[in-house]
Amino acid sequence: IDSVVDKFPDNPRFRDTLATILQKQGKLDLALVEFERVLPTITNKKPVHQKLSEIYGELGNSQLSKLHAEFAEKVAP
Repeated sequence: IDSVVDKFPDNPRFRDTLATILQKQGKLDLALVEFERVLPTITNKKPVHQKLSEIYGELGNSQLSKLHAEFAEKVAP
């Protein structure tokens, strides 16, 4: 995915995929940066908010975790 993101750095789908891979690898700080970067530009925001909620929860920031969980519930699928 790195080579694709290098080629198309502004493509939100590729950035979302990169962030998901980083999250699965346990690189939460890097995944967080990527998800926050992609959030304003991606059309389906619900899964991104859900993933951000998970990451913030794992990093011990319950306030931001709860906030993103609430956003995920309010956003249409």
